[in-house]
Amino acid sequence: KSKIVPIKRTVVTIFLARHSTLNNMVEPMVVEGHNRVNESNIPFVALYTGYILVMGLIVAAVLQALGECRPKQSNEPSKQFFECFFVAINALTGSGLQLSHSISKFTGAGKWVILLTMQLGSSTIATLTPIIIRIHYLRKAQLSNSELTFNLKRFRRVPQSLVEYKALKMLVKIVFLYHVVVYLFYSMCMTIWVYSNDRHREHIREVLKGTSRESSVGTFIAFTTVSTFTNTGFTVTDDSMIKFRHDFFFLFCCNMLAIHGNVLFPVFLRWIIVFMNSRSKKSSSRKVYFRYLLTKGRDLYCNLFTSQQTWLLLIIQIVAIVLQAVLTLLTSYNELPK
Repeated sequence: KSKIVPIKRTVVTIFLARHSTLNNMVEPMVVEGHNRVNESNIPFVALYTGYILVMGLIVAAVLQALGECRPKQSNEPSKQFFECFFVAINALTGSGLQLSHSISKFTGAGKWVILLTMQLGSSTIATLTPIIIRIHYLRKAQLSNSELTFNLKRFRRVPQSLVEYKALKMLVKIVFLYHVVVYLFYSMCMTIWVYSNDRHREHIREVLKGTSRESSVGTFIAFTTVSTFTNTGFTVTDDSMIKFRHDFFFLFCCNMLAIHGNVLFPVFLRWIIVFMNSRSKKSSSRKVYFRYLLTKGRDLYCNLFTSQQTWLLLIIQIVAIVLQAVLTLLTSYNELPK
């Protein structure tokens, strides 16, 4: 007697059942003889922890070679290396803590090393590590390069592994392009603000001349842009942003950088994908990739939320920002200049 074996509803089957618009495009199958990528088989936490430690050691060695982070009471190489390692780890993790040696005392080369370190350790870049690993394994699962591309006019159904591979590659490109556009836009705004008025230019030069080691205007703008975007909080000035408390446009650019790089990054990322999906032609294969990211993005990338979660995040952040501003005004009202 033959037994009836119940069919197990996999995650792929549930996905296709809920989003029937992709049924004619995506085939829930894997090429025989090739296993799908399973996130649990890849030690993402161990890889990320090792990445932070290894990068911290490399950056600390570079800073020590440049003569940075010299303790005031001792010139022992071990103590110097420990302080360099402490600064490197805080730059990578965005903690922004410092010991006795301020970033403003670093040489020009040391400041650019810290700038690059902050970028390599930013959450928006570090979270791409699982995506890049997943892309690597998905590419290995394909039989040939001819299977890495498809034309909707020729094929009715394609393997989901292929759609996921192309969608993740598109996601990586979008995230990197997002960084470039945001950095260029706000750094240009700051540069225009500095050189549009003689008072602004002289004010910046006076602030930079008062630091332990004077930095150029370009270094100051680039360092401030990356540090604010990554929420690290390092500055090349001795007293952080206190001397810019009356420069409202400059502070507005810093606020927007913090918003774009931190709390509202998932919101902007989803809006970009929605916009690109709406501008894609119905016959274009890119529309399949964008729709796949919008419907299954939460399972692929930690910064890509569903539509409801994205709007909820936006509302919560707006309420939190307004509430913080109101409470700050109420608690410091008597200290405001009259």
